[in-house]
Amino acid sequence: MEFRASTPVNKWLEVGLFAQHGRLSANERGTARNLNFQEHSDYGRLQLTYNFHQFLRPEHVVEPYISVGFEVLSS
Repeated sequence: MEFRASTPVNKWLEVGLFAQHGRLSANERGTARNLNFQEHSDYGRLQLTYNFHQFLRPEHVVEPYISVGFEVLSS
C-alpha cells in the first residue's frame, strides 16, 4: 500500500507526506538448495520542496527545485 499527499504552502514552497507499507517474499525450491525469505517494511517521509518560483521569469521552461526532508524506515 502507498499513500502520497502534498500541498503548496505558497507559490514557492510545498510540503509533502509519503507512507508505504508492504511485504516482499520469495521461495526457491530445488534439488540443490531450498531458500526462502519474507520481509515486512514500513516507510514514511515528510518533505519540504522549494522551487525558486520568485526568481524565475513567467515564461520559464525549466523549473529547478531543492527538497529536504525526514525519512523513517522499519523492516
